[in-house]
Amino acid sequence: MHILVAFAGLGTGALALLAKKGGRIHRMSGKLFAIAMMVVTLSALVIAWHREKLFLFALGILTLYLVFSGIRALKHKRPDEVKSGLIFDWMFAIICLITSFVIDYLGIKAYKEGMAQLSYITFVFAFICLAAPLFDLYKFTNTAKIYPNVPQIWLYDHLSKMCGAYISALTAPIIVQFHELPLAIQWLWPTLILIGWLIIFIYINSIRRKIKAGIKLSEIISFK
Repeated sequence: MHILVAFAGLGTGALALLAKKGGRIHRMSGKLFAIAMMVVTLSALVIAWHREKLFLFALGILTLYLVFSGIRALKHKRPDEVKSGLIFDWMFAIICLITSFVIDYLGIKAYKEGMAQLSYITFVFAFICLAAPLFDLYKFTNTAKIYPNVPQIWLYDHLSKMCGAYISALTAPIIVQFHELPLAIQWLWPTLILIGWLIIFIYINSIRRKIKAGIKLSEIISFK
């Protein structure tokens, strides 16, 4: 069941990435992707806890946060909307921050035990786990300053978080299928090379360039 839902998440996530943002297909596939990721991640957390795999458990928390905050970004299209449900946003952000320190600890521990590659992997994910909630906390506390200058901040936030969640979904099967590769490449190439920050950077900036060129956001993304 876990594997089937995971592959369903990969398929619906890919469809959401390729479909017109805000359109019917994007919204439907995006919702299915979010549900699949929630189910898969929660089951992965249970498995990691029972097998005492603290690193995998921490990555599960990070993935849940990316999905949760990516969805919540859609509720933050205006400054006044950011205040809605803010206590839950803060709680989850703080949990993710604490998780980043746990991952850092595991990285330092791995380095001291002579597992350099594993320590580098943990430090990369620790940075992501730290940066994502810090950005959100900054947004929550500086709403009046950010939104007038970057009114599409919710859009960039949503895209980056959901792309990050998709990277997480893609990394797991790659580790299983390409276990003969060096450890760092198994874990990091989906994030750093294949689709990760390239998709986030290129896609978000393409939208930003269109907006700066005078194209209305409604012509780029459907808000129906």
